[in-house]
Amino acid sequence: MSFSNSAQCWLILAFGLSACSQAPDLQVAYVDLVEREGRYYQKFSDDPFTGLAVGSMAGEIRNGLWHGRVLTFNSGGQLLVRESFREGVLNGTSTWFRDGEPWQQVVYQDGLLHGEFYSTPQGGESVKGSFQFGALDGSLAVHTYFNIR
Repeated sequence: MSFSNSAQCWLILAFGLSACSQAPDLQVAYVDLVEREGRYYQKFSDDPFTGLAVGSMAGEIRNGLWHGRVLTFNSGGQLLVRESFREGVLNGTSTWFRDGEPWQQVVYQDGLLHGEFYSTPQGGESVKGSFQFGALDGSLAVHTYFNIR
């Protein structure tokens, strides 16, 4: 997947940067990165990548680790997942999308589920709950919906 300069600027703005000039100096297509032992590298490089990945996964990578907002797109360019990382660890809200609408959202703190959780998988049910430092806080509420005609 290829992005135009204006699409790259939009992605940069989506990551909370105020102008394209503040973007990392190096932008590389995600498909041109390889993951080794939990860090990303440009192909044929021994140095962990630092810069902006664009394409099917887009976001800032520092010293080989995702940092900040990371977006994942399907082959048609539609947003699938929006996540937040701090030095390669999930930290913040992660939201999954189906047909452009959020269907699942969880909150992470230092890589652990922490906060409200909801999911509306296909099939007519929803699940809600809360986590504290990776452990379920209370119970999960499951609601089943029927489409009666």
